[in-house]
Amino acid sequence: MTVLLRRVEDALFNQVLGEDAKAVEDAVIANEPIGEPSVTAVVERMSAVMGASIGDTLRAMGVSRTKASRNPVMNVQVLDRTGAALKCFARIAAMVGEDAAARWLGKANPHLEGFRPLDLLATELGRSRLDEHIAALEDGAFL
Repeated sequence: MTVLLRRVEDALFNQVLGEDAKAVEDAVIANEPIGEPSVTAVVERMSAVMGASIGDTLRAMGVSRTKASRNPVMNVQVLDRTGAALKCFARIAAMVGEDAAARWLGKANPHLEGFRPLDLLATELGRSRLDEHIAALEDGAFL
């Protein structure tokens, strides 16, 4: 991992979750919650960072509006999905900056079968497809 990517990742994780990326990774692996305990606060911060609507952000985090309103406490599963989404966003932001990354994330992409990259964050298979696409971009593909 490049130094720039690590810095971008840590800044995003701290801004959204209140912890650096490695601390979040270690906590998820240990099945322990860490960082900001409020789903509502995390959704608002992540939405602002990614330039996405609250609904799109909830979907990317795998949280229903009902869960967000009835039990607005972060758990390890939501933390894991949030961390995965932030890692994808950080990789793009390290290449083109946060503003351009936010625009890219929200725009339908013909190389992703017309899906917005943001749509693919909602599932593990979608994230896998997005990871492959981002890796191609990191390797210099112009897609």
